[in-house]
Amino acid sequence: MAELIKHHLLTEEYQTGEILAHGLGPDAMVPDYTYLKSDITRAYSRKVKSVKPSFCFLNLGDTSVPAALIVYDKVVSSKCKLWTIPTRAFLM
Repeated sequence: MAELIKHHLLTEEYQTGEILAHGLGPDAMVPDYTYLKSDITRAYSRKVKSVKPSFCFLNLGDTSVPAALIVYDKVVSSKCKLWTIPTRAFLM
């Protein structure tokens, strides 16, 4: 049964992403950074052309601020979209 489930989950229908880049270092046991970039476009509808999230975890080694996580999501729409961020001047 487990082999059947494993085989089913490995079919293309369930393959919704791939790792584009990764890294850590310089020490693999206690890295100063960990980086991952993926392409998960297939997990979304045709409304998006591309979805490529990335993250970088930084071990800052500071007791007051021990770490930082930087997240970058690059999403390209299939149709031209205009995003407006209302500011105080915009609302007046």
